[in-house]
Formats: sequence, structure tokens, C-alpha cells
Amino acid sequence: MTTKLTAIALVLASSLIASTSFADVTREQVRVELAAAIRTGDILAGGDSGLKLNEMYPERYPSKQARAGLTREQVQAELTEAIRTGDNLVGGEISGKCRDVHPNMHSLT
Repeated sequence: MTTKLTAIALVLASSLIASTSFADVTREQVRVELAAAIRTGDILAGGDSGLKLNEMYPERYPSKQARAGLTREQVQAELTEAIRTGDNLVGGEISGKCRDVHPNMHSLT
């Protein structure tokens, strides 16, 4: 039981640290977020797996709603822009963004 509470506390603490300000989150909001995380299994499972409970035991929790994705045209436009600016990853032995590996190849304007 203490392991679960510790995991819950760590998840909540990390989400609070990631937020812009502690003053923006009320105690009631934290309680609501905790209840939602417990209900959906969106908290870390004990042990070294690094998985959330809903990932370890998907049959115990409701499935997440699928979000509307980007259209094909939007994805192609993002890819074209990433290639133009060098914001795409380079494969092979040299890894990194193309603009970092080949700085003279891409125009940022």
C-alpha cells in the first residue's frame, strides 16, 4: 500500500513541478486529478518496469479515447517544413537533427 501511495505522490509531484506555478493548482484540483489517475490507471506501477498500471493491466481500466489526428495534408506539410528547416533526424552513425549535423544545408527563413 505504501508503494502505491509513494508512486502516486511521485506522479503528482512531477506533474506539479511541470506546471508553471504551484499557486495555480488548488488542493481540490489535485484531489480530482489523483482520483482520475487512480480510476484510469494512469499512475506508475510498483517495481522496476516503469509502466503505468493501465499499461500493465489494460483489462482493468477503461480504454483511452482516440484523439483526432492530423490530416494527411497536415502531416505532409509538417514534414516538408521539417526537411526545409533541418528539423528532421539524421539516421546512420551520425545521429542528431539535420540542421545540427549539416548547418550549411538548411535555410531557416
